[in-house]
Amino acid sequence: MNISGINLYSYKIHKSNYHSSASGSCSSFASFAANKPDTVSFGNFKKVKCSNFVYDMRELENMNCACCGIKMLKTSDAHKFLNSKVYFPAYTALAKLEEDNFRVKRTDSEYLSAYKYLKTYAAQHKNLTINDILAKDDVKSHRKRLSVDESNAFEQIREQCNLVSHSSRYLIAELEKLKPDFQEHEQKVYEELKKLSEIYPDDTFNTILNKPVIRKVYLNSLRSKQIAVLDKLKPVIKDLPYRYMVPLEQASDNARKIFVKEDDNVIHKRKRVVSSFYEIADKIPDVRVVEEIRDIIDQLPDSKNDVDAFMVRAAKKSSNAVMDILISRIRSTYEHVIPHHRKDNNGPSEKTNYICLCGKCNVERQQLSYEKFVDVHPEMIQNTQKQIDKIIYFINKGLLYGYDNYPAAIKEGLSNESGGNEYKQGKIFVDISKLDLAQANINRQLRQQKIVESQIEKSLAENYGIKCKNLKPRHKKN
Repeated sequence: MNISGINLYSYKIHKSNYHSSASGSCSSFASFAANKPDTVSFGNFKKVKCSNFVYDMRELENMNCACCGIKMLKTSDAHKFLNSKVYFPAYTALAKLEEDNFRVKRTDSEYLSAYKYLKTYAAQHKNLTINDILAKDDVKSHRKRLSVDESNAFEQIREQCNLVSHSSRYLIAELEKLKPDFQEHEQKVYEELKKLSEIYPDDTFNTILNKPVIRKVYLNSLRSKQIAVLDKLKPVIKDLPYRYMVPLEQASDNARKIFVKEDDNVIHKRKRVVSSFYEIADKIPDVRVVEEIRDIIDQLPDSKNDVDAFMVRAAKKSSNAVMDILISRIRSTYEHVIPHHRKDNNGPSEKTNYICLCGKCNVERQQLSYEKFVDVHPEMIQNTQKQIDKIIYFINKGLLYGYDNYPAAIKEGLSNESGGNEYKQGKIFVDISKLDLAQANINRQLRQQKIVESQIEKSLAENYGIKCKNLKPRHKKN
């Protein structure tokens, strides 16, 4: 595995034995103990959240996105992938910083003190990334005792460590494992990155995308698409009354300057252009014309749907950040059915107001009601039912804990948010008839009994040397 160098350009932009069985039945004893009052201590026995249950629906296996339907990565799997496959352990990253003379360029005491602390900590926890280390409680407590400048030095080092990237050849090999789960656009991005990696296998994504000959190709292609969209507006604008035509023509001319002449490193170009047209169009009384202008301007290429736009944006990111973006788009996320920041109806941040969407679909919906959103994504009606069916299946199996009231609550929320009310069904009206809480309770009790039995068996084995099934005592027999 090659460790590729750090890109200075990217850093500037981004300134996280018992051999025989004991007599008697240990299982019977455990069963007795599980059903009696909790008055006896069994050594190290503790009541903890156990792997026999899932407490967060984002952690359910093979969950489909309720919108596009792709199989999503569990939140924990996405985190594990980034930490084990993308970001280097802090111990390695810090050594690379020193190798590339990043540290020696800094002579301020705050930075050197933070670097020394993190280097020592990383040496004791060689598998942790810099983000993992800075999330540790003891590290947080240490930083609270420091001055603002000293604490900020830790963040500067985090940024530097997160720029230490693998070669494109290595990252493409890892991305290939996830490709089947990507949406169509992300698959195209993967194929484009793969082509570039075949030419420059030992370079990082950031280094490749900032090669002048590569950057020019994507930038020119993107600009051509942007100008083509603006050209579509001309026949619509010229037929409007003068008081609307003039400001729209000025907005169009200004948009061309932004796309062609403005510095490449300026961000949010598309957002500014779209906002300027929306602001003017909203003053036009003809609703049909307003919708036509919006439909055209919304066709401007975006990194979420256009490969050229993605590549131009990715050139401004570290290689690790590019991977983070791609992984985030297939990660399971909470989506507020009733939007959390809507002015007239603020939805709560509670599980009964959540469905699971992939990161990409979550961003796309924004504050739009499902009544309008499903007109653009009619597949959401069927995919939402698939997701609710799967959640109900895991509730009935006793695996998904704390979600007994979820199906009924989410059914009502989805219906209301998609145009329903007490007199009519909304466009998204899910069937929850498969929910069987009686069976769910039975299965939960069986799982709980297995947890208690396992913990008691372990305690007896560790503290009293009683061998129980599937356990190896800590001490050998004398």
